[in-house]
Amino acid sequence: MQNKSQLYAKSFANLYKCAEVCPTNALHPNFPADTLLRPQFSSACLILQNQTCPDCQTACPQQAISSTLEIDNERCNGCGECKITCFVAAITLK
Repeated sequence: MQNKSQLYAKSFANLYKCAEVCPTNALHPNFPADTLLRPQFSSACLILQNQTCPDCQTACPQQAISSTLEIDNERCNGCGECKITCFVAAITLK
């Protein structure tokens, strides 16, 4: 029986082969995946209530949310990190 490190090495090698032949490039590490979902902010959002809360902006790995909650659609990929970090549940993705 193979040891675990050999098994993992084979698994990663096979994944790389899949990435090479994938016609959509979905498995390529530099593939710019976009869910086409964008954050929508409800009235529960603290920024809309004139309070300070940069959590969604800070959590966004694409830096797509401005301080006025405008979304840069060229940067946003719909990952949902903003929604996950919002502790008042003011963000939905649509």
